[in-house]
Amino acid sequence: MPTTLLWPRFMARIWRASWPLRLVLLLAAACAAAQGQAPPTISVGEFADNVSQMQALAAACEAASSSCDALKVVADTQVGKEGEAGSFAMHWRWLREAMDKAKDSDASHRTEQMRDVTVRLQQMSQELEVDPAHSQSGFQKIRSQADSILAQKEFQRTVQESWWDRLMVRFWSWVARGLSRIGRISGKAQWLGPLLEWGLFIAAAAGLLFFIFRNVSQQRLRVVMGEGAAARTAWDRESQDWARLADASAAQGDWREAVHELYWAAIVYLEARRAWRHNPSRTPREYVRLLKPGSIQQTALRGLTQTLERVWYGFGETDAAEYVRARALFDSLASGDAAASAASATEAV
Repeated sequence: MPTTLLWPRFMARIWRASWPLRLVLLLAAACAAAQGQAPPTISVGEFADNVSQMQALAAACEAASSSCDALKVVADTQVGKEGEAGSFAMHWRWLREAMDKAKDSDASHRTEQMRDVTVRLQQMSQELEVDPAHSQSGFQKIRSQADSILAQKEFQRTVQESWWDRLMVRFWSWVARGLSRIGRISGKAQWLGPLLEWGLFIAAAAGLLFFIFRNVSQQRLRVVMGEGAAARTAWDRESQDWARLADASAAQGDWREAVHELYWAAIVYLEARRAWRHNPSRTPREYVRLLKPGSIQQTALRGLTQTLERVWYGFGETDAAEYVRARALFDSLASGDAAASAASATEAV
């Protein structure tokens, strides 16, 4: 049997099934018809009359609650033909809801509610009194003012690309093409992925080792040639104070204390010339390793360190002759700086 004949029979069977279902179908059809029906079209003058009627209704409602009848509110309309300039759809649902609320409110609340409604209706009435031609000219004037403001320099966000921007765009485009080629090749060459991974790891490790080596090398002796003797600073005076204490202890025959004080005079002397960064936690041998290998400073400090370890930490016997040798090592630090400065001056000539 054709489908066109089965559909009416199916609908008739549903219609005879039960009365609630028929009621639902009737309500659905009514709602569809109401939604599909377009609101009536009225002129601007008729809409002005509707606004006047609603103002009178709001005044009556404010005076007595019995006049607050939502059924007296005019129906929704289309002001002007749809699609024409200046036409609009007017919905009065807000006024119906205000009437329903005011009907159940006391006098004070009803007066306040109707006052808001009156203000809104008054604004609508004032808008209707404006000449449409004058309104259009006012809009054009405001539009021209806005265009002139937007044409000012601070609103012009157009920025021309520089040669650097173009170069960076080309570079990142080249990188993107390279990565896309790698992605296509990696499907065939399984070894390419691990190679890139290990290459990145090795590069990161090499960068870390370079940073560590550079940081350590900065702590080594930096004797700047051609800049003259180092200025006397607080560190220099402290080094001289340690040396005078060592001479005073030697004059009293306290050779062990004299060696100890002479060693610290050498440490402060080298720190004054930035042989390393100040760090009290270093051991004596660490100070020696921070100096330039084979330099006069390293040789002198190594001799003082060996004497200190034997006499001060090892409680070994010492005498005036050993102190004289330690004093000579300390004096060689200053003579080494003087010789370096003289060599620099000779090369400059």
